[in-house]
Amino acid sequence: YLSQQHAYPDGNAGGRPLSNVTVWELGVERPGDFVCTGPKYQYPGHPQNDGVHLSTLGYQLLGEKTGQIFYERTVLGRDWQPLQPTGVERDGRTVVVSFHVPVPPLDWDEVLDPPLIEEWANGRGFELRAGSSWISIESVAIDDQSVVITAAEDLPATGLEVAYALSAQGG
Repeated sequence: YLSQQHAYPDGNAGGRPLSNVTVWELGVERPGDFVCTGPKYQYPGHPQNDGVHLSTLGYQLLGEKTGQIFYERTVLGRDWQPLQPTGVERDGRTVVVSFHVPVPPLDWDEVLDPPLIEEWANGRGFELRAGSSWISIESVAIDDQSVVITAAEDLPATGLEVAYALSAQGG
């Protein structure tokens, strides 16, 4: 049972830590051997805001999530995969991201702070970019097990990146 370590850039031109992608890929590619329990961004951080450690409550919540997954897999014998994207389609200014939702329904977290990045203020954590350019999000909506992202401008023909909670609050 593995959880992603953190979401901070690794100093390599703003790249993300390889460990985060590796943990997720292990769970996807070898589901009988590895389980990615998910990210940690949703858990409360350390009171001194060191940017790395969780608070006592954060670690308790992480333990509860791990226990839930252990119960599903080991006690009930069910396969378990985290909330994760399963596909993406685009049409005009719209991007539809489909998800595997382990515990339906897919719903918004109303507690997380909105991003400071103005272009993504309406994205509810979703981000659109092309290279180093941020693309403004007009709206997002949940449609069953998919999220429909509508851009405020035309999307580039190539190089579009869609992310969720990838950027730190400052960019």
